[in-house]
Amino acid sequence: MTPKIALHIKAFMILALLLSAAGCRTVVEQALEKPTLSLREVRLLEMGLLSQRTQLVLNVANPNPVPLPVRAIRYKVALAGMQIADGEADDGFVVPARGETDIKLQVRTNMLELAGQAANMLTNFNGRVDYEISGEVEPDLPMAGVFPFSRKGEVALNRAR
Repeated sequence: MTPKIALHIKAFMILALLLSAAGCRTVVEQALEKPTLSLREVRLLEMGLLSQRTQLVLNVANPNPVPLPVRAIRYKVALAGMQIADGEADDGFVVPARGETDIKLQVRTNMLELAGQAANMLTNFNGRVDYEISGEVEPDLPMAGVFPFSRKGEVALNRAR
């Protein structure tokens, strides 16, 4: 076998491997339904003069007949139209098959940045507030891509006791 033929065979094998890997990813992504996320609770833990510490409780629901291991969740959260948090939760967890799980995130916000909007939110406060959450779920599965999500709803605002 000449070196030129051997090079063509290697190139063909690499191309075939890449195509099959891409096909596997598509199969994995099509086989899994994307999870849904919602903001279950917002709890004010600590309020200081310039900043506050808040706990966000995200609910992750898995519609699939198999458990869904999650490597990370990247998120942005807005309350009453103002963005209060964004980040990444990279402590892995597993959502049971056709089940759900809550994850708790602690975030800090700067009161100076939010002061004007926060005053408006507090004057219309009735214990609940509109929210919007978006981002992506990164499953801990070989050949699986990320699942984008976006959701709007209403959530209870609670104070830590």
